Amino acid sequence: MKMKILFLISVLFSVMIFGASPKEGMALYRENKYEDAAPIFREIIRETPINYPMYKYLIESLFQIEEYAEALVYIRRLENSSSPRATKSLDYETYVKVLIEMKDLEPALKKANKGLRLSTDIITSNHLKRLKYLILVELQRFPEAEEQIKSETGWQKNPLLLYYLGEMYFHGAGEELNGEKLAQGLKYFSESYTASKETANINTENLVIDYLIEKAQELKGLPQRLTFLKDVKNSGIDSPRIEKWLKKYTRTQSFKKDLAELNLLLTGGSLKPAEQLLFRMEKKYPEKKLGGFRRKLETKKKALFKKLAIYISGGLGTIVIIFLTISGINTLVKKIKARPKKEKIKKPKIEKVKKEKAKKEKIKKDKAKKESPAEIEPEPASTSSQDVAVEEITSSEEEQAQDTAAVDAEESESITEEESATEKEPEAVAEEEPALAEEPEAIELEPEPEKALAEAASEDEDKAPVDDDEKISSEEAEAEPDTVPDEKDKPAELSREEILSMYLEIASDGDADAEKQFVIKHKSDEMMPVFKNIHFYFAGNIKKVLDYMKKADISENIWWLSKIIDFLEEGEVDSLESAAILYLYYKNTSDKDKEEKYRELGKKLRNESQS
Repeated sequence: MKMKILFLISVLFSVMIFGASPKEGMALYRENKYEDAAPIFREIIRETPINYPMYKYLIESLFQIEEYAEALVYIRRLENSSSPRATKSLDYETYVKVLIEMKDLEPALKKANKGLRLSTDIITSNHLKRLKYLILVELQRFPEAEEQIKSETGWQKNPLLLYYLGEMYFHGAGEELNGEKLAQGLKYFSESYTASKETANINTENLVIDYLIEKAQELKGLPQRLTFLKDVKNSGIDSPRIEKWLKKYTRTQSFKKDLAELNLLLTGGSLKPAEQLLFRMEKKYPEKKLGGFRRKLETKKKALFKKLAIYISGGLGTIVIIFLTISGINTLVKKIKARPKKEKIKKPKIEKVKKEKAKKEKIKKDKAKKESPAEIEPEPASTSSQDVAVEEITSSEEEQAQDTAAVDAEESESITEEESATEKEPEAVAEEEPALAEEPEAIELEPEPEKALAEAASEDEDKAPVDDDEKISSEEAEAEPDTVPDEKDKPAELSREEILSMYLEIASDGDADAEKQFVIKHKSDEMMPVFKNIHFYFAGNIKKVLDYMKKADISENIWWLSKIIDFLEEGEVDSLESAAILYLYYKNTSDKDKEEKYRELGKKLRNESQS
């Protein structure tokens, strides 16, 4: 009796001194702020070791913040205590979960069996049974687990036992969830879901749906998730929640397909189809952020207009050059054609002179014949007569030569006049060569008029001033320019952002060969971490991306990490790794609101996974 009184006094004394602390600790515990609650419960127990109810809350708080070793210390203290109140305060469910986390599976199995023997609460017993079956699965003792489940009465209609069987077979199916074990597991889950609906067992029904959705989210890649959920639906589980996730993943897949096509059109320069597709996407996916693609499209359009303007101006310039070239060639042809006309003018005059000379010679011969006496027998001419004949011939030849010279002089003068009339030389040429202007007689005495005319024409051509445009045109006409590629026609080097966009399309399609070829082509020290982490993201290995972000300088990698962040935020952030990636990203980009948001979400996901 005295001992009981002393105990009551000590408890009352502790409540008077520390009355505020348990209340504060419980308030934090109910708000799931286990990190803040644990020190308060620890201090209460240190001050009052016999306050056994506080042990349960301290152990649970330590379990939630993953301080398993310390939690085990307080569990063993309760277990080894001789006080019935201490034994009663021991929570075997938490005890077994701590041992499972510490990988002590055999001791965990023993404690689960002991907890089942001592438990009088149906809910606690069901939780312990589930833990027991999970331990057997982890120990790969599948036949034993199945045997124990099927040894229970009415297991065929028991939603929870059917659920345990489905969970067990899913563990055996592996990470990819395929093969016979998957089919058998889906069969048991379907039977559990049906039995839950028939018995209005909402807890087990939700347990089945939660587990299947969680497994779908763990699968690598969107196509695998869609296939899995379709198999779930076809097995007879017609849950609205499964249907909702199926529609969500189908919509996400459709969006990714449209996004890949849009990137392809923008990269290839097909701006009109890209604009039409973007317009449809903005209507179809109003919740998606497509402003960046709209800006990119406008930039591409402006660049295209500039290029067209350059091409048009270049084309006009080419046309002008061609026109000038043709004009120059025509001018040159006209000049060339004009020169032979002078020769044609001269030729008739030369023929005329020759005919007149021949006519004069004939007249003289006829006159000589008439004047000479007719002789029957010609006598040899004397020396004197020969001399006379020679003189006559000489005089005749001299007369002919004088006549020819006179005709030539006449002709030369007429030709000179025609040349001066048709082509007036500039004064500059006359000034540079006065000798040519002052000696017309030299032209008149030229023995070969045709040759002189040709030479004069060539001299005129050399001396005539040449128009600059004509000179350029003739030079361009003579030279055939080689086709030299314009610098603007050369393919521009891709920027790292364009490489990133192209790789995102290829990686999201899941074509391993195309992805490998692309990485080889664009491999560099800067791009390799980008390729690796995006590959890990689409392969569903989010943990690898998280490991990289823990070590990397995020501020230098924001330009590509932001793409992964966008993809993560487009879907539902439902894994601890995804929340951690977002938390690290926004912590380094100084977005305090989002940093806090994903820190809290990470804690929540961790608690859910542990419960």
